[in-house]
Amino acid sequence: MKSTSQTFANHTRTSLYFSFIPLTSSSPIPYQHINSSGFIESMKPNAMLLFLVQLLSSLSSITQAANDYQQNCESKSCGNLNNVTYPFWIRDKQPDYCGFPAFELRCDDEKNASINVEQEHYIVRNISYESQTITLARPSHEGCFAPRNNLSLSLPPFKVSSANHELIFAHNCTVRPSGYKKIACHSHKKSLVVLGGAYGTPDDDGIFGSCHTAVRPVLTFPGAKVEEYIKLLASEFLLDWAAPNCSECRASNGQCGYNNDTWKFMCICADGSHWRNC
Repeated sequence: MKSTSQTFANHTRTSLYFSFIPLTSSSPIPYQHINSSGFIESMKPNAMLLFLVQLLSSLSSITQAANDYQQNCESKSCGNLNNVTYPFWIRDKQPDYCGFPAFELRCDDEKNASINVEQEHYIVRNISYESQTITLARPSHEGCFAPRNNLSLSLPPFKVSSANHELIFAHNCTVRPSGYKKIACHSHKKSLVVLGGAYGTPDDDGIFGSCHTAVRPVLTFPGAKVEEYIKLLASEFLLDWAAPNCSECRASNGQCGYNNDTWKFMCICADGSHWRNC
């Protein structure tokens, strides 16, 4: 099945072809003389008028199709999350060419926007296009919960912001590290937790060497204590994001998007899609 961006490109090329196809002696429009290039040098007034009407109609169709594609990518909202636009896009509200695949958002029946990052599901609280950050929250967990894996974002477009703190979980330690609190509700009662410093602090092998650890980013709140780790986990955390710059396309009255055929940025313009600008 063809992608929407491929359909857009094919429609533009086909419309342009039929708009400018040369007339030949088999054309139903009367003519007096056809030059060596195959175009009419002189026509009866009515025939020339019909030709111009058909030409203008085709050009109008091309322009309208491009305008529709641009309008389809106008900013949308989901609950309290307003003005969602490139590189983000909302499934079922905007076509997939409006943003990059990794920036796909979903809007549920309760008007909560969500995103999948590293195969984990998060609620989107805020998107900043100026600082290029996204604020996420984890779905609430009932009962005892102690993560055993890191939120590792080693590849673009997302990276854990250094504005976060580290909430560190330690499991099956042979030596109990200092400063850690026991997670009493855990089944084996061998899991510990500590609230660390800024995210990305290098591990100290002397502390973590005897444990299996998992680090989760959290945005702390005033008076936060490690005993409130469930509340900390349910609170927000911040990711940095990066995407191809859209300013040049927007400055040329284009709409930024994603070409599903080339897997690259595209600028949607009145005359079709282009690589950088209109």
